[in-house]
Amino acid sequence: WFNRWRMAHTLGCIVFTTLVILVALLVNSTAPKDAAAAAPSTPEMVFLAVAVAFLGVPHGATDHIVGDFLCRPACPRAWLIPFAATYLGMMGGVVLCWLALPSLSLGAFLAMS
Repeated sequence: WFNRWRMAHTLGCIVFTTLVILVALLVNSTAPKDAAAAAPSTPEMVFLAVAVAFLGVPHGATDHIVGDFLCRPACPRAWLIPFAATYLGMMGGVVLCWLALPSLSLGAFLAMS
């Protein structure tokens, strides 16, 4: 069941991201070109927050596949535990870096991108 869920989640994130991009392109092509019109509205922000809370951030949609590949040899039956612990630890480290050194963090992020 997990492999089916994993593939469904990955495909769902790809479809969701594609739809968001298409809607954003449509909205931006018909909206006035001033700063107030370009700012996201409250409903858009609520929709984004709910989508991210339930679906996750689409750019990480396949991270669990990499985690499976890296962690399963060491922990075949419980690979998700070390993967999730490492992943959450890394996320916390990134948040701390952004809070403590925002300029350096931005520079590192741009360099890695």
